[in-house]
Amino acid sequence: MAINGTKIATAIYSQRGFIFIFAYLVNFKAVYDKLSLSKVYQLIVKAGLISVALAILQRIYVTLGNSTGDMVAGLFSSDSQYLYFQCFCFIISISYWYHHKQLINKISPRNLSIIFILSIGIANNKAGIGFLLFILFLFALYIGYKNFWKFFGKFLVLGLVMGFSLMIFENILRGSGRLKDKGSYAYLTDPNYILGYLFGTDEKNKGILEKNGALRRGSALTFGYKLLKENSYTFYFGRGPGSTSESSIGTGELSNQYEGYKIGRSSLSEKLTEVGIIGTTFFIMTIFVLYFNRSREFPLFKEQVLIRKISVIFILIYLPYENMFLTILNGLIISVLLYPNIIDLKEEKLELVNQ
Repeated sequence: MAINGTKIATAIYSQRGFIFIFAYLVNFKAVYDKLSLSKVYQLIVKAGLISVALAILQRIYVTLGNSTGDMVAGLFSSDSQYLYFQCFCFIISISYWYHHKQLINKISPRNLSIIFILSIGIANNKAGIGFLLFILFLFALYIGYKNFWKFFGKFLVLGLVMGFSLMIFENILRGSGRLKDKGSYAYLTDPNYILGYLFGTDEKNKGILEKNGALRRGSALTFGYKLLKENSYTFYFGRGPGSTSESSIGTGELSNQYEGYKIGRSSLSEKLTEVGIIGTTFFIMTIFVLYFNRSREFPLFKEQVLIRKISVIFILIYLPYENMFLTILNGLIISVLLYPNIIDLKEEKLELVNQ
């Protein structure tokens, strides 16, 4: 802070991602022996269902308003948070489905999974499809091809039907003049379109900045790395907490230096720029601890272990895509994975003994 001239208030505020996690851990401790981990997952999925309903209404509204992008947020303030949260709900649902465990009364985990697949497709019809496919890929690696086909064979057929339906829907919108880009699947199939989206190299997206002044995701990573290489100190320890625009109270020290640049477009670019290679490595290793952590006093059930493994890998993949560490959602999800001991000793310990 002293070397980089960072104000104390800015430095504290810029670490609000850790503050969110700490706050959630305190809350979980307060409900210790009162609320089981399965109950927590149940509450999260119920919130996800409410978010689905709101997202569908928002999708109808923005489509009727001649806007067909991924501008729906459900319960949250941005489409990226919606995508992140719904993917986590999907991970919970498929994990309970695979282990034949009931999550919500009168709604099977299979139907919950279908609902979240549909919600991601409806609400975020571009990059969201890619993240959904990635989660399915991780799940297939974990349970094996035969088990994957046993549980998701019908899903794959449903996905093909949905894919063709989306293509028809897009053609209708494009014919009416409401949709002028290359389509949702360009994010998955067209390398030039992907490069243009990340770095602004195509004809439509010239330059490294978006219309709102934010660096594109790929440009944020490369620009942040360029800033790190100014000297050996910044390379290892970064430019200081609060230096990027998306993690400080004001515009950020670097945003004043590079006017119009919203530096910190993704969690990875923010961490690299602010705390350097050493700080970013520490941050990522903290997430790895979630993957390998085992609670000896209260062992996790099989479905909870599966949730932890897929979620941790998903979080790591999501870091370059969006700056999610600033949100309360990230604090909630990491805290749920960090603190498995919020179990009801009378109910779940008895169930564990029976198993």
